[in-house]
Amino acid sequence: MNSAIFTRAEDRVLTASYDKTVRIWDARNGEELFTVRHAHRINFVVFNKSEDMVLFSALDGVTAWDISSNTRLFTYGRLAQSAVFNDAEDRVIVMCKAGNVWIWDVKSGVKVQTLSPQGIVLSISINRFMG
Repeated sequence: MNSAIFTRAEDRVLTASYDKTVRIWDARNGEELFTVRHAHRINFVVFNKSEDMVLFSALDGVTAWDISSNTRLFTYGRLAQSAVFNDAEDRVIVMCKAGNVWIWDVKSGVKVQTLSPQGIVLSISINRFMG
């Protein structure tokens, strides 16, 4: 197991694993509810705000997956440290191992911005408490 997070209601758990799977579990009884099998081990995974899409990172990049239709939406570039959806769920911020930060459009799969900070980026997040 590489990463695990609760849903907001804490009724399901999303996991990323070295066995090359992303899984959603029922937190009450441990039942496996959903599985994505991938070609590479999964480094991290996150839900979007609506909890109907996930982002996961593997050797081939960050993949956006639609849970309801069980389909891959896009795979974004290279190996990443972290990724997060914005509140509108139309953009994804990806922190690459190379040090760049990419902003991707979820619907089109197009990279809309590359940020190249001076120094090392250790973390990214969306500030949900502003405004």
